[in-house]
Amino acid sequence: MKTIYEVLLNKFISFLEENKLSDIATVLFRILASVFLALGMSNLPRTIQTLRLALLFHDFFIPKLIFSSILVWNYKYIFKCFRSVFASLPDLFPKEEREVENFL
Repeated sequence: MKTIYEVLLNKFISFLEENKLSDIATVLFRILASVFLALGMSNLPRTIQTLRLALLFHDFFIPKLIFSSILVWNYKYIFKCFRSVFASLPDLFPKEEREVENFL
């Protein structure tokens, strides 16, 4: 007979094996967001103080980790956005053609 711990551990391991890293991160983000919302609704001044400490932890480690994770997992989409922005720049700033006189 399996214990509840073994059943939950096996379910968790099978979830990790069957899903991509982005799907796992989405689930973890939803769990963290729900915890932050619950904390925010219960004790707002303490939540603000805790979030401030979390942001300042080891020279902004947590925001850097989140930003780099987003950048790594969505690099193709971000590259497409930058490419489309830079492709439209010549249309925004058309070049003026000038005649240059040669003195030679």
